[in-house]
Amino acid sequence: MTAETFIKQKAKPLVFYVNQLLAHAIPFSEVRLMIWDVLEEWNKLDIDDSQPSDYELVFWNVLYLLQCWPEEEEYSHGNTFITTLNNCCSFLTSPNQAVPTGCLGVRP
Repeated sequence: MTAETFIKQKAKPLVFYVNQLLAHAIPFSEVRLMIWDVLEEWNKLDIDDSQPSDYELVFWNVLYLLQCWPEEEEYSHGNTFITTLNNCCSFLTSPNQAVPTGCLGVRP
C-alpha cells in the first residue's frame, strides 16, 4: 500500500472522529485509540522517502493536534485550536481548496 492510499483511507474516519469529539459524542479515549491504531498501521508500511503531498501533511497535522488535546479542558468553537482543527478537517474533506494556513504536519 502506498502512503497516498493509506492517507486517503484514513482521512475520512479521522474527520469523523474529530467531528464526534467536538460534538461531545465520543470520549477522547476513543480518539486516542484511533490515533494509535493509525500509527501502528503506518509503521507496518514500507514507505519510501518521497515528498508527501499537502493532503498527507494536513492529515498528520490533525493527528498531531489531537495528540496535543488537553483532555481536562473544554474548548469552545471560537477557540483558535478548534478553528485550526476544523480548517484542517475541512481541507481533508474537500482537498480542492487552498491548504489552510499553519496546517502542514510531518510524517511520524
